[in-house]
Amino acid sequence: MKISRYIFVPLVSAVIFSSVFYLLNSGIQFGALLICAFFSWLMAIVLLLFSDYKVRQSSQGSNLNDYEPQQHRKFTMLLPLEKAFELCIESANILNGAKIRTESFQNGEIVIRTKSTWVTYGNRVIYKLNKINENLTEVKLSSFPVPITAQADYGRGWKIVEDLSQFLREKDAEINKKVLVESASILDNIYVKPFQKKKVER
Repeated sequence: MKISRYIFVPLVSAVIFSSVFYLLNSGIQFGALLICAFFSWLMAIVLLLFSDYKVRQSSQGSNLNDYEPQQHRKFTMLLPLEKAFELCIESANILNGAKIRTESFQNGEIVIRTKSTWVTYGNRVIYKLNKINENLTEVKLSSFPVPITAQADYGRGWKIVEDLSQFLREKDAEINKKVLVESASILDNIYVKPFQKKKVER
């Protein structure tokens, strides 16, 4: 986790909430304003601690980037762009309640929105696909909390990109394994079996 978040976020939270409280109650005493700022600061600390705890539960917290609300992944699929795009569309189904907002094969982009939970307003997930060659496609996954300024997402973004990445990689491996098995079977029928048959006939 980044210690700087525990300084910056609570201070900003205290300033914003105390300012709003002051504007709504112009006759408020200075002591009451300080109490409001303190409780705002404390609430922000508690939320950050809970968010980081949830991240550690999911990812073991081995990487500082795991704690960031915005999550990014990049990997290559051994598939043509058309098939990779199709699988990315399919992957949205593994996120409970997620809906596809936009999809553009021409631009190689898919945008989905996950449903709200009791701790977040959901996430906006963007797929960016780039054709490397006829059989290779680069996939970039990005997850952003809603609103994008959120500083805590309780590990939700990390889990989303991890689940999607795992699904796509497993599908990629499954398809390519099937291709290899079929290729091996064809080679066996063309080169091995005829040779064995001629050997038996002799």
